[in-house]
Amino acid sequence: MYKNIIFGVGFAVIWALSFIFTQLALKDFPPLWLAGTRLIFSGLILFIIIRYYKKTRIEYNFKILLAGLFTQAIYLGASYWSLVNLPTSIVNIVVSTVPMVSIPIAYLYLKENVKPYELISFAICIFGVAVALSGKINNLGNIDINYIISISLLLISVISLAFGNALAKKELSQEKILEFCCLQFFTSGLILVFLAAYIEPMPNINGNIETIASIVFLVLFGSILGTILWFKLLFDMTMIGASSFFILTPMLGIIGGMLFFDESLSMEKIIGTIIISCAIFIRFYLGWYKKLTRTQM
Repeated sequence: MYKNIIFGVGFAVIWALSFIFTQLALKDFPPLWLAGTRLIFSGLILFIIIRYYKKTRIEYNFKILLAGLFTQAIYLGASYWSLVNLPTSIVNIVVSTVPMVSIPIAYLYLKENVKPYELISFAICIFGVAVALSGKINNLGNIDINYIISISLLLISVISLAFGNALAKKELSQEKILEFCCLQFFTSGLILVFLAAYIEPMPNINGNIETIASIVFLVLFGSILGTILWFKLLFDMTMIGASSFFILTPMLGIIGGMLFFDESLSMEKIIGTIIISCAIFIRFYLGWYKKLTRTQM
């Protein structure tokens, strides 16, 4: 139990930081080029580890490939495009709705039981997200078409991520997590680079240390370590339980946006984050803490 909490918090921190480093790298990399490059380099590193250190083969698995299409290609491509026009804090807040989207998918596809307190906590979470976004929504006259498209793409990416996670959970194997990651990274990266070559200009790094460092973080931590931690959580827990760690990302995203990009801290964001924090307390206290207390008794 404690191991899953440590893995989950670590995953949430990496997830939130990845959006910050993505925002930094987007100064020199178009979104699809950045997502595709990140995935291909991640796949190459894992391939070397699997081939020369584990000395195992990567077996073809259609459902894992399909899951990678949703969780890597569609999710990263759509969310990266949205980051071009949206602040990091808003992206993190919207992505925190993954647990809510996961509930009907996990119930219908994975036949997971949904506990009442999970529904309550996730409903509170959605309300908190709505409050955090309300400042922008109240100024609809100042919102351009790019903002609307970006929010739409972000919502598509969240649905795609939740659906892909459900597909992956049915096929996961503790012994083949690296192989599954490598398979997903390579195929999704190639798809994104192929699309980028047709619709985006070539990236222009010009020796920018900030961009290079951001890509290194995204490859080593955002993709490799972050996905491995996520797969371990998905293997050990229900999909709904593992997805609850996404609720931690709004607070981290808001703090990161203030520190790195001087994003404003509006009253709506503060209240929304407090509400989301209440959802976190309900989910973790009524879930893990009470279960641990019963075990000790």
